[in-house]
Amino acid sequence: TNLYAAVLTDTGSFQYSNTSPRVLRVAADLIEAGAEPSEIARCHFRSKTKAMLRLEGVVLERMQTTANDRLAWSYLTLADFAQMGVHRSQVQDLVNLLTSLRTLRIAAFFLEMDGPDESRMLTKLSLRGEGYHNLAEIAKRYGGGGHPRASGATLSGPPEQHMPRVVAELAALAE
Repeated sequence: TNLYAAVLTDTGSFQYSNTSPRVLRVAADLIEAGAEPSEIARCHFRSKTKAMLRLEGVVLERMQTTANDRLAWSYLTLADFAQMGVHRSQVQDLVNLLTSLRTLRIAAFFLEMDGPDESRMLTKLSLRGEGYHNLAEIAKRYGGGGHPRASGATLSGPPEQHMPRVVAELAALAE
């Protein structure tokens, strides 16, 4: 079950370019060994609290686009989590909400986080793309890394401090 869940999530439900015939054979072997695909998918993708759905609504409500809708971005603050009653550890990959935009080339998500001490805020920057640009190279400029289509970085300061600069750089690429 856990191995199948890892394969399912790492391949984006068998949607990403890392879905190969070998990966599909491994998934089939795991099903034959007892993994239940529908239950695993339900637990990972269709099992959210009302508060989580509302928090995702905030992300979508704040979504902005530029570069003829090829770049989309949004953000959440610590206050949003407190208001919705959702703990930061309960959310993953909110940037993926933005990737459904038909014209999208790059999605950016800015997540405010507590810093190492109470006097500092951090911003987790998550980037997703459709293969037009190497997002790992962009994340590297901000001290991060990752994969060409999925990468990120942790920036010192709140999201509003970084959004204008990062969005301008990404918009120039998405044009």
